[in-house]
Amino acid sequence: MQMEQVGTQEAVKDFTFITPLEHGYSYKLANPHHPEFKELVVSCIEYLDRSIKRSNNSRYVTAVDFALNALEKRSDFWVSANEEGAVFGAFLIGKAEYPQSVGVYFEALAGELNYEHGLPYIEDYYRNLGYQFVEITGRQGWVKALEPQGYEFKNVTIVKRL
Repeated sequence: MQMEQVGTQEAVKDFTFITPLEHGYSYKLANPHHPEFKELVVSCIEYLDRSIKRSNNSRYVTAVDFALNALEKRSDFWVSANEEGAVFGAFLIGKAEYPQSVGVYFEALAGELNYEHGLPYIEDYYRNLGYQFVEITGRQGWVKALEPQGYEFKNVTIVKRL
């Protein structure tokens, strides 16, 4: 999945997009062409695993599955980092295609994140790439937390093992 900005990204850049440092963290889109990209993704396996456990999806997906999405460039890999560059969270964003509209969705999200401050920059990034919506699946508390930013309730997902 080609989600990065048009043009060849410089392999020397660790990150291709960085939000301003606000409230202790900035959000950085990792450059999949950087020589240390694999090490960054592997170092964040814990965050991917925590996301899976919180979403009660451990029967369907593993942290390695998410890491492979990033490593094989099917998803964008983002980290939250402090002023010194230490990573405190990670998330994956994939492409969400519907017949009438194409957007992005959060596949995994865990760690220390100030989403109310960083999310508008991330939305703008994808809007500028031509995507039409952002979709986030989460627990009920996310609805209340994100409504002030214009997000609306979409559905309830229920699952039965066959």
